[in-house]
Amino acid sequence: MVGEFVDVGVSGSKDSRPQLDAMMRLAKTRKLDVIAIWKLDRFGRSLRHLVDSLEELKAVGCTFVSLRPDGERTRVDLGFTANLAVLGTPGEGYIDNKLASGRRYGYTFTYTPGKKLKRGGIRSYTITAVPDQVGSTGQRRFYSDETGEIHYNSSGPADTSSPVLR
Repeated sequence: MVGEFVDVGVSGSKDSRPQLDAMMRLAKTRKLDVIAIWKLDRFGRSLRHLVDSLEELKAVGCTFVSLRPDGERTRVDLGFTANLAVLGTPGEGYIDNKLASGRRYGYTFTYTPGKKLKRGGIRSYTITAVPDQVGSTGQRRFYSDETGEIHYNSSGPADTSSPVLR
């Protein structure tokens, strides 16, 4: 064990924190093989920061493990998540309980993982959102993938050829 990295008295809302930066430097120089954290929200303060950091760790072959409060160990394989619920526990994570279940705001969200990485994890994904009752709970259908662009279509399923939501 190399050590414990705790930023005391530093705002957790910042992407750059002294101890986090020191830990990432050690990982990038391959002096760490595994990083274990209590919860995902203790590591990445925004989804973008989390994804960027996990990509950096993946590039140097560092394993990332999150220990959830219920004692269950969750290994993040440094690719994209296998399902929506992995993004956080209800009320504490990056998404809420309703969205983690696949339903929110009158829409059904479907997450489809893409190709798997050799070490585990997922290289790509797609998410679609379709109104539960077209015309009543929503008119447009939505599509997104790992690029982060959101496409929409009012007359049928949305895909990469659909207009981008601005």
